[in-house]
Amino acid sequence: MSKRSSNSPLICRVCGDVARGLNFDVITCMSCKAFFRRNACSIAKPLQCQLNNDCVITKQTRGDCSACRLKKCLNLGMNRNLIRSPPQPRHRPRTTIENEPSTNLQVTTVNQIRDDRLTLTFEEWNLLSQILHVYDEQNIINQTQSTLKQQLSLPPKLRSKQAGTLQIIGTFYSTMKTFLERSPYFNTLSSEQHRLIIENNLSGTGTWHFLYAAIQTRLFDHSSHLVTCNEIYGEDFVRQCRYLINRMESNGTLIKIMLMILSYSSNSSIVVYDPTLEITSTTLPNLSIPLFRIQEIFINMMWKYLVYQYGLNDAIRRFNHLVKNYLDILNQINANPSLQHREMIHTIMKSSVPALDFQS
Repeated sequence: MSKRSSNSPLICRVCGDVARGLNFDVITCMSCKAFFRRNACSIAKPLQCQLNNDCVITKQTRGDCSACRLKKCLNLGMNRNLIRSPPQPRHRPRTTIENEPSTNLQVTTVNQIRDDRLTLTFEEWNLLSQILHVYDEQNIINQTQSTLKQQLSLPPKLRSKQAGTLQIIGTFYSTMKTFLERSPYFNTLSSEQHRLIIENNLSGTGTWHFLYAAIQTRLFDHSSHLVTCNEIYGEDFVRQCRYLINRMESNGTLIKIMLMILSYSSNSSIVVYDPTLEITSTTLPNLSIPLFRIQEIFINMMWKYLVYQYGLNDAIRRFNHLVKNYLDILNQINANPSLQHREMIHTIMKSSVPALDFQS
């Protein structure tokens, strides 16, 4: 990031005020954070708009209509599940003098871990905001839901065409490519590095992106889509994909960060060895070392966010779960029987860097 962009303030996505960081999965100011915490899980009488349920929410008007403000929070993706219940008072047993040194040592250790939750720098919050913005501006979830609604209006025979299903699935791979191309640091890489990360990563990251988006759009709840998926991929393959979907991380922010990290890998997919491809011991480090440096920036930011959001133990557990889920998806990709799917991915890869010839 340039000095100018790194010094620019974060903007609250709800009201446009100066933001302080990521709150409940969305960059917000402290006022909107507190508002969402108070109202998102309220079991009292539902909030009601006095006008047309379409009030404009700004810094100046955010206090005028709580119903529309909460609606906007939810539409932007603020997550009720991340609201922590207020801590319950605990009655600590009296300790003897002999136990005081060890007790003090334990409290100091816990406090040090809690302090780690505050170590995200302004530049890291800004970087996180950029990643979420680049993903959200593609509006892929809403576009897919609109496409599915249009399909439902068609006659049954037209709904169940394989070409329509492959087009929907291919969109998630194409937007994954766009997500990478518009991300921070992409323009700092050479065209050969662009080729390397798209060719070696799009299959894995695109599939993970598709499965994550399938949750958001309830894709497999559409019977016509499910039927054609069974025709293209086979029922066993689709059943295993649905199992992996049910085991995915619930925090979408972590998925988006992890997609970015994997996209800047020298290889995060299963590839078939090609003996005709000449890669020498000198060219590979020249291509990979800049990627490792970029990955290090993203990984440090992700780890700080994990600890900030969940504490040390849960951060470790969630990170392990993310890695395990992605490895399971790679194994599933390797079992994909669909020639149509492989040809679709190859076409998307070739269109990514037209000046370069991709390996088939």
